[in-house]
Amino acid sequence: MYIKTLAVLALSLFIVTNAYAEDNNKVQSYLDYEKAYLNNDASKVSKWLADGFVIIETLHIPGYEPDAMKTSKQKLLQGMRGAGPSTFPRSSAETVKIEDESEKGFCAGSSTKIKTVVAGKNYLEKEVRNVCFKEGKTDWLVTKHSIDVFFEPI
Repeated sequence: MYIKTLAVLALSLFIVTNAYAEDNNKVQSYLDYEKAYLNNDASKVSKWLADGFVIIETLHIPGYEPDAMKTSKQKLLQGMRGAGPSTFPRSSAETVKIEDESEKGFCAGSSTKIKTVVAGKNYLEKEVRNVCFKEGKTDWLVTKHSIDVFFEPI
């Protein structure tokens, strides 16, 4: 009986440890992609993007309808060339949440906040980022990236 209990505990610990390591790998994949994206590094970002990739950025400004812009893989990479690194804050491992997991992929989300001035008014700018990955031949590939930017008056 004692040996069976130890075996079950050992197996449980192995499963939990393995799941934790897999989640850490997914979080790190998200952070690595985000770093390349926010640095406007087209050569690094292009390695992450799956065929059919799309990015959707939506601005939510008080008093206005949300304004969404959809961009293809080619247009995104073209726009990155010659652009410097973004000044938007980076996510940290603690803020990344893994969602919608399956055997073939997952989505990861994070949000950041920064104080900003728009048209002479102070706002808290909150970016909600969501990136969906699918399993590639050797690594994860990004299929969809959405960014919702909210402006809250301060």
